[in-house]
Amino acid sequence: MSNEAWSRFVLRMCVLVSALLLASDMLAFSMVGYPALVHKYGLFAQGVDSHVIQWLSLLAWPTFLLLGLTLWLVAKLKELEADLKLYAKAWFWLFLTGYVVEAAGRLVLARPILGNGLAVAGSALALAAAFVYVAAMWRSVNDVLHRSIGDVLLQIGALWLLAALALHFTYNLHLTMDYGTQAYERAAGVVVQALVLGFVLNTGLWLTVAVLPAFLDIRRPNARAVGGIISYNIVLTGWVIGEAWCLQYPYTWVRLPLGLTGLALVGVTLYMLSDLGTFSYFTGRPHDERRLLSKLAACACIVSLLAAIGLIAGLGIWLGATNELVIPDNVHRALSDLLRLGVGTYLLISICTGFLGPKAMTGLRRWLVWGALVVTTLALAGQVTLSLIAPMTDMDLTLAEMTLRKASGIGHLLLAAWLLAAWLLAGAQIGRVAKR
Repeated sequence: MSNEAWSRFVLRMCVLVSALLLASDMLAFSMVGYPALVHKYGLFAQGVDSHVIQWLSLLAWPTFLLLGLTLWLVAKLKELEADLKLYAKAWFWLFLTGYVVEAAGRLVLARPILGNGLAVAGSALALAAAFVYVAAMWRSVNDVLHRSIGDVLLQIGALWLLAALALHFTYNLHLTMDYGTQAYERAAGVVVQALVLGFVLNTGLWLTVAVLPAFLDIRRPNARAVGGIISYNIVLTGWVIGEAWCLQYPYTWVRLPLGLTGLALVGVTLYMLSDLGTFSYFTGRPHDERRLLSKLAACACIVSLLAAIGLIAGLGIWLGATNELVIPDNVHRALSDLLRLGVGTYLLISICTGFLGPKAMTGLRRWLVWGALVVTTLALAGQVTLSLIAPMTDMDLTLAEMTLRKASGIGHLLLAAWLLAAWLLAGAQIGRVAKR
């Protein structure tokens, strides 16, 4: 198989596997519900922690597809198909095997010894895949004298991926050895924030810089955007470390500067997005329906990101003013939905609309992706609103929350169906769009 054919095959496999993982995740945790599965099948684990389900869901969507798209496009744009072939092959099988093994240990064969052992082995394989990914990103810019905006985003995103997976592996190891797990559980949301705001956002911004300006006919970012990127990631690092510290050690002076760090994160995020020209997505005039869909998804991604960052700023002020050890469940749910489903889903819809080509927007596929966008948006807005107003009312909102979760599941099942319907076309368009 030629390097070009092999590269396209790997991309198609990533799209296929991502669609299957997304559909499985939504069926298990949004449509049917994990408690129902536990009740029906005795082999399923009892009382699985919510952060375990959240982490596995985040790896299934959007992390897996984003990694596959990035490796494929880096190799194509830099003409490194032959050099990165081994890296991509090793990453794909290590990450997929690690995910399946950890999911089996945490959700199916969850026994004190067997389940923990499988979780450690699975997270170790995923961590090894992260090392392979980092090596591939460094290999792709190894001979470049001056790093471009894209090179900086790729390398920083790879480091965030490695850090998040290393922390998760440490948690599984601590759980197996039965020490230090309670402190991690309090700060589990911090690892999710690191993965989404660090890896997903930096890598996703690289994809938008590489593909969307040519696809949507908007200006490319200028070189000075590197300063905004570095500033954002420095402040984000301070926030992640500070939040993790405060949740484990509440009686500390770190809580006061943490509130200021949350406010600074809002400023540097706006600064970075402005320098990268992402706000021009709101004013651009798309030429056809496919570009309109991509533009709307990109705008929804930006709005979700800014809402999440605003919520983080409020959380920083709240942590600075209290001595709480645990983030309130309603805030945690709202932030999780905005980060994973808001930022991740809209980002990939915007990118995939471009690279899957015009045929992916014809016939039934057109209605699937439009339905996914509309239903997911309505469900996400309802979920976040419900999470934020729940503490201010005495009404029982359980039924409303379940309905919105199922609606979100339906929207993402439509998205998975669209990816499955279009996966044979993967790779037909993105090279031409990105090289214009």
